[in-house]
Amino acid sequence: HKLAGAEACLSPIADHAKADDWTFVDSTNQLGAFALMRHITGETKYTDKAYEFYDSLKRTADATGLYDEQAHLWFRDAHFLPPATTPNGRPNFWSRGNGWNIGGTVMALTYLPESDPHYGEYLQTLQDMLAAVVPLQRADGFWNACLTDPDYVAGPETSGTAYFVMGLAWALKHGAVEGASYWESLDRAWSALVETAVQPDGFLGYCQPDADEPADGYPFTAADTNPYCVGIFLLAASEVARLYD
Repeated sequence: HKLAGAEACLSPIADHAKADDWTFVDSTNQLGAFALMRHITGETKYTDKAYEFYDSLKRTADATGLYDEQAHLWFRDAHFLPPATTPNGRPNFWSRGNGWNIGGTVMALTYLPESDPHYGEYLQTLQDMLAAVVPLQRADGFWNACLTDPDYVAGPETSGTAYFVMGLAWALKHGAVEGASYWESLDRAWSALVETAVQPDGFLGYCQPDADEPADGYPFTAADTNPYCVGIFLLAASEVARLYD
């Protein structure tokens, strides 16, 4: 009955939705759902449509696309494209926004066959993004909510950090990235999550609340949590467990 409900939702989208229906990077987290539906049903229409959404958002949204080919990071939506900047004049790349993309890409790569015509692009984009985010990591293992301005909304943030852990662990497990810098980044980030974000009673803190930009809800404290943040943390934990199994 759950599969029937999922098909009732996704099948009309795959059959009829316009390619430009996705307008902000968070939408790319759905890549995994479309890939899993194809895996279950064998129907390629799900991943064909998901790639149409992805390609439109990446390259043509608001004429230029939301993916910055130089920074290898995604803007949240058209409102963040240049000339928009942080108050300090830096590009405003949101940690969790890029995390939504990494999470969806990892799940898509998990269920897509390598023969899929877009598998290579998803994998290369993930590799480029991980290479970009590792140097932006804080000394304490977390990433700031704004990735490219260290003085803007600076401080521990769990949801974006957990998604980067998920991506790093999957990529290391599958040989998509290699080298000491990736292992060290993963180790510092996972340690930060379990030693700082997870409280002694099991409560998961430093989670940015529902938001439209990096600064929303700032500052984030040990008392801030959200169900989706717990879910992201569990996805990260699952990939770390698979890596070390």
